[in-house]
Amino acid sequence: MPRLVVATTNRGKLKEIAQLLDAAPVELLTLAEFPGVDAPEENGRTFAENARLKALYYARHTGELTVAEDSGLEIDALDGAPGIESARFGGADSTYPEKFALIYDALGRRKTAGSTARFVCALALAKDGKVVFETRGTVEGEIAPEPRGSGGFGYDPIFLYPPFRCTLAEATAEQKASVSHRGEAFRKLRTYLTDVQRRDRKDRRGSRGGLRRISDSTASRSDAWANSRPGHESGGLDAIHVRVLSSPTKRPAMPAAPSNRLSNSACSAISVLIVLLLRSPVISEDVPRSLSVFR
Repeated sequence: MPRLVVATTNRGKLKEIAQLLDAAPVELLTLAEFPGVDAPEENGRTFAENARLKALYYARHTGELTVAEDSGLEIDALDGAPGIESARFGGADSTYPEKFALIYDALGRRKTAGSTARFVCALALAKDGKVVFETRGTVEGEIAPEPRGSGGFGYDPIFLYPPFRCTLAEATAEQKASVSHRGEAFRKLRTYLTDVQRRDRKDRRGSRGGLRRISDSTASRSDAWANSRPGHESGGLDAIHVRVLSSPTKRPAMPAAPSNRLSNSACSAISVLIVLLLRSPVISEDVPRSLSVFR
């Protein structure tokens, strides 16, 4: 089974990703299995750029098929902040309750109690120095009036998902996975991996089967040609056809003439008989036409 490195050290993300890829045809590896690999600098200007650079970096340093994602929260009233800085918002060492406080303070200064917002997840899959697959998932919602719920992780307690009438931290793990940005992106990855495996299996079967079919077809064709060669004794019309061809100079024996000289009517009858025999499909020499069903 192919191995897939999940390039994140975030335990919450790892748990979600493992559940989302549970049925994928890959063996999951984490960065904990590559302790000598340091984290790259995430200097991309978009989620997609950061996902690509992380996937390529870890694929190069591990030598494995690698998936990386970059995700975060975009709040419209804050011009898309915290955006790609979501994990570092308020400082790399700040807690999420501290990040929440900063967000509510910024919204208060803009005199807005809430705002539309979305979670974004950009995903990239890399192998041998190339990005072989990438996708994006989003989930639309609002900033809740206050943090609620103890499930999930990250910004889930302040992200209100209107169809559920609760925050993602209040939703069950199954509910969240069914609508989340990360769930959407990794379901697409799972479909991609499954399709690739299915095509590979089909190609391998087709390659082996194709060789057999070509071989069988060639053998059948050769047999058919051999069976139609002069001297081959087979049944039915082919036997008649071949035996006549094998002795092209032979002609059906003519009845003995009652005298040394045949009458004109007898000669005419014999001529007609010879013409009919020569035109008969039984002695047709169109052998290739009889092999058309094997081509």
